[in-house]
Amino acid sequence: MDRVIARALVFACACAVSAPAQRGDEKDPPGTVQAPPPGFLSLPPSPPLPPHEELATFTVQDGFCVELVACEPMVEDPVAAVFDAHARLWVVEMRGFMPDADGGGESEPNGRIVVLADRDGDGAMDARTVFADGLALPRGVLPLGDGRALVLAPPSIWLFSDRDRDGVADERRDLGLEYPNGFSDPEHAANTPLVGPDGRIWFARWDRCLRIDGETVTSEPVAMGGQWGHAFDDAGRLVNNGNSDYLRGHPASPHYGVRHPFLDAPAFVNRQYDKDQEVWPMRITPGVNRGYQKGTLREDGRLWRFTAACAPLVYRGDWLAACTGDVFVCEPSAHFVRRAVLRPDGASLRGRVAEPQREFLASTDERFRPVNLADGPDGALYVVDLYRGVIQHKNYLTTYLRRQVDERGLASPIHLGRIWRVRPAAGERRRAVVVAERSAGELAALCEHDNGHVRDLAQQALVAARAKSAAPALRAQALHAVRAALRSQALWTLAGLCALDRGTLAHARDDADPDVRATAVRLTEPRVARGDVIAVIRVADAARGESAPRVAMQFALTLGATPRADTDLRVRAHVALVDLAVRFAGDPAVRDAVLSGLSGEELAFLARWSEDSRASAPRDEDLEFLRRLAQCVVRARDAGAITVLLERAVDRAHAGSGDALLRGVLDALPKKGSKRIAFAAEPETLARLRGSTDAFRRGVADRLAEAIDTSGAAAKDLDPASRAMLARGAAGYALHCAACHQPSGTGLDGLAPPLAGSEWVLGDPQVLTRLVLRGLTGPIEVAGRRFELPLMPDHARLSDDELAASLSHVRRAWDHEASLVDPDFVASQRKATAERVQPYTVRELQTR
Repeated sequence: MDRVIARALVFACACAVSAPAQRGDEKDPPGTVQAPPPGFLSLPPSPPLPPHEELATFTVQDGFCVELVACEPMVEDPVAAVFDAHARLWVVEMRGFMPDADGGGESEPNGRIVVLADRDGDGAMDARTVFADGLALPRGVLPLGDGRALVLAPPSIWLFSDRDRDGVADERRDLGLEYPNGFSDPEHAANTPLVGPDGRIWFARWDRCLRIDGETVTSEPVAMGGQWGHAFDDAGRLVNNGNSDYLRGHPASPHYGVRHPFLDAPAFVNRQYDKDQEVWPMRITPGVNRGYQKGTLREDGRLWRFTAACAPLVYRGDWLAACTGDVFVCEPSAHFVRRAVLRPDGASLRGRVAEPQREFLASTDERFRPVNLADGPDGALYVVDLYRGVIQHKNYLTTYLRRQVDERGLASPIHLGRIWRVRPAAGERRRAVVVAERSAGELAALCEHDNGHVRDLAQQALVAARAKSAAPALRAQALHAVRAALRSQALWTLAGLCALDRGTLAHARDDADPDVRATAVRLTEPRVARGDVIAVIRVADAARGESAPRVAMQFALTLGATPRADTDLRVRAHVALVDLAVRFAGDPAVRDAVLSGLSGEELAFLARWSEDSRASAPRDEDLEFLRRLAQCVVRARDAGAITVLLERAVDRAHAGSGDALLRGVLDALPKKGSKRIAFAAEPETLARLRGSTDAFRRGVADRLAEAIDTSGAAAKDLDPASRAMLARGAAGYALHCAACHQPSGTGLDGLAPPLAGSEWVLGDPQVLTRLVLRGLTGPIEVAGRRFELPLMPDHARLSDDELAASLSHVRRAWDHEASLVDPDFVASQRKATAERVQPYTVRELQTR
């Protein structure tokens, strides 16, 4: 690779090409050389190909073939597609996306939702209806039946209705929901609405879910995950990803991820399933946005690691039988679709590429841009091909890529697009299953269909119609269906009909399959949350006999919902949770599931945990559980609870676990510069820690003394100029930082580390300023957690005043009380680092 870079630099000097500075250049430190592709790499031409010629460029895994379903002008600029109960394909046309290399006029309302149909049954779409137009950058649609559809189009989320049933929406309702980044940063805005098995509507890249019942729309908070696209598996788990992290997901339902306000990054949501990000495109990929950076391209010019991974789809169909349960992922920057295999890994999942060093579907056509996938009503896999030369948004486009766009004519044409079908090469083409206009009995029968897409639509139709007459057939499926996925889906359908009885639930909790048992436990939760004595007793007793981590995790989540007002039931739940915490302490997802239901009760639970005979000689995994528990107590900032925790930690009777609790205290104490925790007086344990012969405990005492405030005095008010600067900084943070680091400053695993409570934010302002000015590359540890991120961009494009305001904001937000950053100080750091070309590494910042 060094040889390639050296030759590339020579080529850059000899063949300098002028190009206007691009927004993406702001992510590089000043002086970065954006060398063009090395001269010894032969860049093939990239003309737009007609569909039949593009088809000839595909290579697909043995045993499969690719067929054209639709192309321009039938479909233009497609970015998402989903089949409805009539087997019609609803397509989102984002016609405004990057109309030229400058993104001019991108917010023009020229996007559409179109509905395609195959009327003659030959497998190709032959009818097109524009359901809705005049949309700006639409990026999601969900047909709801009865002529209605949920549409994601900034500045809001809309409910469109076709009242006269002519196929064209004649009414739109703004649901009044905040839709951040819809215009300013399309890559980081909510997308991909999906109906889950519980009837709620889930989104990628949004921290809310919706429930629509007639005209009533309600929302609730959930843990956010994913960037573009997500999908459910047969067990009801969401799989998602990020551009540089192709396979992630939520082992448990994301709504559990927000119920404990002080449990940081619970391990049962937003987990990485495969660490290996290496890719195997068919052709050289010089047109990736940062191909000039070392480690982006291989020596032969092909992309090395994922850079635009998106749109994961868990295949739940029946036609590609060998792929059932596998995950397909798009990589439009490298012109391929990956197939990955998912397998259980404790309570979580682990993935790997299905065929080493080969992608499932790949093309030598540089304009093949797979950006989304869909399950079909025929059981096939459908690929949405944006088909264009430029897919990088203007916010991130670099001069390197812009030069190629101009020289190689990649910016045009636009308004093309194709939909492809992948199916087995052998056998005849299948006809689509139409779910619409079926009787309740027929819909119940379709709930046993081998195609998960068909089952989902049948379930949704039954629930929408409140067809309780289907309940007997569904109970029979829940009890006797051969496949576990069918039994689970029958349970969810019965729950949606309010027809799930105790006997069926009890039978399902004893099912041989862990996914069915986990479903049954979760569906018992409403009874548990209501304080149903029988339900709590049965769940608590069953939890003690459970051996599968996945089910143990759900038991922990459900038992955490036991009403706190009922002391006896809560104690019974705690006893069962202690058992789960001890038996599954080595599984992070189960451990955090236990903690998630204990907000404010950690000390009572700790006392009960200590009474368990198995806790007398704690193992390493038990100590990690205690560390996490202590973190929750300290983050709640309750001086009384922290005092009790410290007394427990220094008590000689608990010597085996004391240091683990103190480590959790140390992790969660506010960093220097953050708002200190108010105490009426110094806790007596502070003196005992200071007098310890153990250096670690004395260190805890020092940090504790810094982190508590016994003065009782309010912080001094800032002068008006400082308050005005912080207001500007809050606006700057929202514009430049919040999309990744989140408005709450908590970050997002796989994308950005937390800023709230971060030692990097609250520490030396010189380190922070240089890091933000010049960027950061490589791993970084924040608040005891290691983050492996490809690159934190620099922000040198911002003025000294803008940077100072934003840096001051993050040093004062989220209960921080660090000093403000002066614009003159930023100017001095800018000057001192003016010659720097590469982003900083952690080592450089720590040893400067």
